[in-house]
Amino acid sequence: EETGYGRLDHKAFKNLFNSKFLFEFIRHVPTVGVVAEHPSRRYFEIAEPVGVIAGLIPVTNPTSTVLFKALIAVKARNAIVCAPHPRAVQSSAATAALMDETAVRAGAPRDLVQSMTEVSLEGTDALMRPHLTDLILATGSRQMVLAAYSCGKPTYAVGPGNTTVYVHRSARDLGEVAAMIIFSSTFDNGTPCASEQAAVVDAEIAERLRAEFEARGSYFCDEREQAAVERMCFPQGAQGPASVDIVGQYATTLAEMAGIRVP
Repeated sequence: EETGYGRLDHKAFKNLFNSKFLFEFIRHVPTVGVVAEHPSRRYFEIAEPVGVIAGLIPVTNPTSTVLFKALIAVKARNAIVCAPHPRAVQSSAATAALMDETAVRAGAPRDLVQSMTEVSLEGTDALMRPHLTDLILATGSRQMVLAAYSCGKPTYAVGPGNTTVYVHRSARDLGEVAAMIIFSSTFDNGTPCASEQAAVVDAEIAERLRAEFEARGSYFCDEREQAAVERMCFPQGAQGPASVDIVGQYATTLAEMAGIRVP
């Protein structure tokens, strides 16, 4: 409702994956104190909390990213303050508040997990730069990632994906290949950074793979339709920015926006 991006059922799954399944994966991982011993080399590895983490949250995954960053921050005994995207303030802030209330009920100090509720570029910059902020976890646009890296703080960052998958001629089951690529690129309408957004295919299997795509409901544009899609994606031309209106939409919605009739 707030962002207009993605699919409700898939976002619900991402929330479960980034909380329940993630927790089961990390619950027994040592993060503070002696985390590894190397007797033959005569040294130990000792870890300590960093302190306060600034968590930059993307509009494409505004709840699951808060869950993920809050869990890994608190697991390592850190506090976290989230900076939501302006188009997802309510979603991200509500998730952070839920995590904080849950932590308090489990015995944690209040305000261990926080979120900004009034968001601006200046505000996010002010969160990242002060000496009280010890580490930045940045997920978002290229500009956001570059801004985080320029703050002089330790930073873990990931920008937009546009991941490409290469299909080699030795692939045995092209039907399975097509199914996996379709599932990846349509999961939550392609909003995860890791979604496969393009395929590079060996020429000798390209037509067979195309047939497998079409058998599973995929539609291939002709040159006129492709030009219409390009104009929709880049209204200011190929060198201009991509339209934010196309993000996280169903393929049939995109076809309608481009003026293309598809089955």
